[in-house]
Amino acid sequence: MEVGQARIASRIQRADYQSAGGKAQVRDGHAIRESKKCDPEPPKKEGLKRPLWRPVKIKVAWIGKTKEPAIQTLTDEYLKRISHFSEVQGIAAKDEAAILSLTAGQRKNEKHKLILLDSRGKQLSSEELAAMLEREQVNGVPLLFAIGGSDGFSDDARRHASFVLSLGKMTLPHELARVVLVEQVYRAFTILKNHPYHVGH
Repeated sequence: MEVGQARIASRIQRADYQSAGGKAQVRDGHAIRESKKCDPEPPKKEGLKRPLWRPVKIKVAWIGKTKEPAIQTLTDEYLKRISHFSEVQGIAAKDEAAILSLTAGQRKNEKHKLILLDSRGKQLSSEELAAMLEREQVNGVPLLFAIGGSDGFSDDARRHASFVLSLGKMTLPHELARVVLVEQVYRAFTILKNHPYHVGH
């Protein structure tokens, strides 16, 4: 009789052990279920992969030789600063046609997205320019910022441009506009990198 009762108790313990998800505590010869049921974890969903972020290549082109040495010094300084964030090059082009030829490129992978500086273009804040550069990191197409001469660009050049940018309603000498542009491009990168340069100005 005692042997039969022992077998029944053993079966009850095994049943309790299995119904508890394979986890049980044994106390005084009795199986005690754990309070938490061990349900299998649902499969984890993979998150959306973020697009690959690469520093966009940048060229800054202007027409003619620089007359003021101070302008060239400032241009070189900001191009140097930009180079810490992106591959950048300053180019003194002969004329408007030379700038448009830079946009086309001799090979497919040399084509650039042309961004013209023109008073009739769209004005952007520093933060908006930073956002535009961030989008271009994803697109991966090199950018060509172009500053015209004292007469600006022709209608044909503006039609070739992917974007026409204005630095504001005030009139600036074209050489000084170049310095403002490279400073703003540098500032845009510092915004994207949370660099204190923008906060301190």
